Amino acid sequence: MKNKLVLSFLFLLMSVLLLTVSRVNPQAGQSPSPLNKINYLVIQTIEKLNVGGITAKNASTMNVAEKYNSAVSRFDPAGRLGIYLHAENITPAFISKLRDLGGDVVLNLEHIGLVAVYMPIDKIESTAGLAEVLMVRPITGGGINAGSVTTEGDSVHKADVVRTDLNVTGDSINVGVISDGCASWANSQAAGDLPAGYGAGNYTFNNGNKIGAGDEGTAMLEIVYDLAPDADLYFYGALFDPAGSAAHVDAIYRLVREKKCDVIVDDLYWYDQPMFEDGTVPTNWTIAAAVQWAIDTGVVYISAAGNWANGPPNFITRSHYQDVYTDIHPAFGPVRPLPAPLPLPLPAHIVDLL
Repeated sequence: MKNKLVLSFLFLLMSVLLLTVSRVNPQAGQSPSPLNKINYLVIQTIEKLNVGGITAKNASTMNVAEKYNSAVSRFDPAGRLGIYLHAENITPAFISKLRDLGGDVVLNLEHIGLVAVYMPIDKIESTAGLAEVLMVRPITGGGINAGSVTTEGDSVHKADVVRTDLNVTGDSINVGVISDGCASWANSQAAGDLPAGYGAGNYTFNNGNKIGAGDEGTAMLEIVYDLAPDADLYFYGALFDPAGSAAHVDAIYRLVREKKCDVIVDDLYWYDQPMFEDGTVPTNWTIAAAVQWAIDTGVVYISAAGNWANGPPNFITRSHYQDVYTDIHPAFGPVRPLPAPLPLPLPAHIVDLL
């Protein structure tokens, strides 16, 4: 009986997968359904809003951003959902179409085929139906890879010795910092922790002021100033930008092209970035691809790794490793056998079908 149930489940699962494939890959001559272009997280979010009695008409009065902003969804004050459009042939006419549908375009990275836009929830399917649109996915959140203790980087990295013995102080070097914000930079400057020449021009780009929010960026600027006091510093606050991780991509290109940065450092992570993909032609929208582009132009790029080696509770799991893992000590052998990780949950619409 048990074997029959297993076989029945596998048959049903294969049927669902085949149905999904047939929907995603229509027969020759057929246009793909707009729904097939939309990431299931976007669909789930809209369904969740509808269950809560929220529609495009009342979204602006329902505090949607306050109630529903999460790691995988962002809303603007008008209740529009933030989405990325992977598109081809991005022209002013295409951007006009998005605005005609009620969208607020917050970032247009036409050189990599990516547009960040906040769209009324009843217009997302129409947006997906535009010929230029290849895929729709949600704008997600991110975080800061910061530890709980400030390191004495100057002495640990022997930067003080290099400055003294080699007279290397960062002169003629431009350093770009990408983080959350540098809101208190003036206070740091008054205390002598940032150069006298640092000001609004150091965090303003052709697409506006990027001071951001918070002060992890200020702390990073202070550290760079300690290490290389004669370097010119520039900043882009990406973490709370409405464009999400696309703002990080934009930051890299602008720090290189507009500020001529020789070195770029960041301390951010994003939920929508692939963990094991370094950026290829099909994934040229990723931060990793932008980093590779910067490196290819001669930039030194440094990113904080974060404290992700051990995960809670009690450091018995590995949050960065998706398989059975056992620590091996060269002298004592296995020292901490770990349980297999929990399987990733199936998407809700697949669960419903099962």
